Amino acid sequence: MSSTRHTIPGSDQRDERFASDPLLCKGLKAGDVIRRCETLGAADQVEIALFLQYISNLPGALEKLAAELLAAFPERIGTDEMHRFGLKPSGVYNADQVRTLRDTFPFYLESEFLLPTYPVDDFIKICRDNFLADVPTLLRQFCLDPAFRIEQLDLRTFRDLPAALIDYMDLWEKRTLADLVVTEVGAKVLEALNYSEDQKCLALVEGFARTGKTFIAKAWCAARPGRRRVVSLSEATSDKEFFREIAKALLAAASYGLKGNELRERVNDILRPGYLTLVIDEAHFLWPQRNIREASPRRIEWVRTSLANYDVPVVMIATHQFTKAQQQIEKHTNWSSEQLIGRIAFCAKLPDRLEKDDIAAVARFHLPEADARSITFLVDYVIASKKHLASIDHGVKAARHEASKAGRTTVTYKDVMIGFNNTVLPSDRNLVNTTHEAETGTASRKNGQSKVYALPVQPQPLKTISTPIPERDSGTALIVKSDRKNNRSNQASLSTV
Repeated sequence: MSSTRHTIPGSDQRDERFASDPLLCKGLKAGDVIRRCETLGAADQVEIALFLQYISNLPGALEKLAAELLAAFPERIGTDEMHRFGLKPSGVYNADQVRTLRDTFPFYLESEFLLPTYPVDDFIKICRDNFLADVPTLLRQFCLDPAFRIEQLDLRTFRDLPAALIDYMDLWEKRTLADLVVTEVGAKVLEALNYSEDQKCLALVEGFARTGKTFIAKAWCAARPGRRRVVSLSEATSDKEFFREIAKALLAAASYGLKGNELRERVNDILRPGYLTLVIDEAHFLWPQRNIREASPRRIEWVRTSLANYDVPVVMIATHQFTKAQQQIEKHTNWSSEQLIGRIAFCAKLPDRLEKDDIAAVARFHLPEADARSITFLVDYVIASKKHLASIDHGVKAARHEASKAGRTTVTYKDVMIGFNNTVLPSDRNLVNTTHEAETGTASRKNGQSKVYALPVQPQPLKTISTPIPERDSGTALIVKSDRKNNRSNQASLSTV
């Protein structure tokens, strides 16, 4: 046996001492559960297994799930005899009932239930304790053991556990989507997601950044994790990094010791059976990012040949960089997009702007305590800013920061105004100036003062910004120009950006 498994008593503690502690061990691996799913016939059983695999990788794992099942379905607890006699919490079972329960109760011991009568709560407590102790192990066994039948989950102390799991998945979906704001953009994204899942095909969603594409896609996947997984790609420079990102999103084994081709085959084995819909966010990173003249779009070809050709439902979500990168590859290489285009069964082009009502709904979602003035200001700022919906997030964070400094948890209109004047607008000014200086290579200064380019909203004192900002087109923004004579920057005008 390896000497690393032992340590000399009294020696220095090593960092890896607790690496195998059960509390640190991660949940079930997707590859193992997928192989088990191939032995299950019904689609609902497959979804249960993959849902449990997802839950097992969350904090609390299946032990927490068992507790939540008891809390969600208290009417299911107890044996058939207990339900026949009644489960009133303050009730008491008489001598005949206790005698019957002694003969049928699965946890009866000689030292228990010796008195002629017992409170109902005592029996319920024993059922609950047994459920919490045994169910996590049974659920793991169901996910991994090909000989384990789903009927074995039907415990005597909890009525119809398989049906309870299906009801819990529906409840999980309802809770996840309860407060979801579906904008016009979100509705088109959902249409593509549902189409791909239903028809098991490749779909492409393309639109401007910061319009809610990713948010709605992640919420859709989180609502039914037994059927969907989402990965947000980055500029991975190697296939090993690329496939590790996907493997981690699938909750599969992704050891740093695995090679790129090994990770690719594991991902293929998990996705090709078609049990999971894969949503690829930031899909423009599927195209080569460097050496375009010599690069081959291997990752796009992997999506086409290893997934789409096997009828794996895949949705690619991207900005317009996706199409631009495709055109560049075709221009500089011998690669042709005909086969890829032939495989894309659904393509959604998203609107380039959001309606005011949609923006207001998103603002209320992020700042539910806001009054009408605050919502109006946020809507106008989003319309004027190139940050789109990200402007709301930045503005709400600044407002909550001001409220926190004042010792409050509820944001007021004053917090919104101060947050914008003190944080958001100065930050936008600095960002725009920095970007302009980087593009021109020099700092733009006139008479010792910096010019401000494309500032979405001009910061003003709180007392002068108490009324809603006038409506303006999405392509306009305020630009502060330097006054050559007076050396001041106080003249504002509208300009198209």
